[in-house]
Amino acid sequence: FKPGEHREPTVDRRLFLLHFMMLLALLLVLSLCSEARSSEPSSITIQYRVWEEQPGGTQVGRLVDDLRQRDEGGPLEDFQVVEHGKALPFSVSTRNGVVSTQGRLDREELCRGSDLCEVAFSVLYRKSGAVNCLRVRVEVMDLNDHSPSFPGPLQEVEISETASLRMRIPLDRAVDPDAGPNSLQTYSLSVNQHFALDVTVGPDGTKQAELVVIKELDRELQTSFNLTLVAWDKGNPPRSGSTLVRVNIQDSNDNSPTFEDSSPTVELPEDTTRGTTIINLKATDPDQGANGEVEYSLSKHTRPEVQRLFYVDPQNGAVSLRAPLDFEAHPSYEATENKELGQVRHPHVNPIKERKRPF
Repeated sequence: FKPGEHREPTVDRRLFLLHFMMLLALLLVLSLCSEARSSEPSSITIQYRVWEEQPGGTQVGRLVDDLRQRDEGGPLEDFQVVEHGKALPFSVSTRNGVVSTQGRLDREELCRGSDLCEVAFSVLYRKSGAVNCLRVRVEVMDLNDHSPSFPGPLQEVEISETASLRMRIPLDRAVDPDAGPNSLQTYSLSVNQHFALDVTVGPDGTKQAELVVIKELDRELQTSFNLTLVAWDKGNPPRSGSTLVRVNIQDSNDNSPTFEDSSPTVELPEDTTRGTTIINLKATDPDQGANGEVEYSLSKHTRPEVQRLFYVDPQNGAVSLRAPLDFEAHPSYEATENKELGQVRHPHVNPIKERKRPF
């Protein structure tokens, strides 16, 4: 075309400008949603509560009604969830902002190990033609839908007939994925003359049970005891699970194994390969013969996830890694290693982001 001659923009250019303006508008809205996530009093946050195990399609709330109650005038429409990187268990209807469950809600799957289970997300909507953003927080409340359970129906423990009074024997811990009062709360033991039960709280807040010797033992009179251990929650009604504890009385064993280091600490790079030996623990027992042989294992008080992550060689006490570490999920681990009465309590294993030499 000639110099100075006006030329109409091409279709491609008009489309480019349209897409560019839409991108700017989207960035502006996302910025607005980002501000809504903050704790500023001016941002709109709407909260709902729903019980877990509700079927898909259960209505949790209606955004248009809650906005009206906040004196939001004018037409309210075009509700849309802002994507936040992972599947959301709720949907929001475009017309009136009805928040509904996408499928059956499983609180333990959504928020395992957390007393408060809350799902938060942002929603865009139009108010009199202008785009606005609000935050929705849905608390998923816990039902007592699980009973405490033990690793197996039977656990066997061995104890010397010369065991002193007040000696403590750790027992398998029960697991209950529910939260709050619906989670594991306490244990009980069948009535007997030789053993009492003590319930303690571990470093991670979980309840664990220990047998306590309260009467002298005599293998010639009784070689074993069968006791029933019951784990309870405090739901309404309470639920329980049980296991049989078989206590086998052994011939006299005068001494307990002792560890050279009773509270070791190990730091590991997060990318430590599986099979790596992270520490060699050493225990000795001055007894002669079979009573002086030391066999290593993780205590029954050790959490299941720690038992899946670490392996202890029963013969030499070498602790090795059997699964990948994840610093973000667990920055440290605590375990108890024992051989019957000898224990090294709570060795710390700390995964670290930087590469350092383990010690």
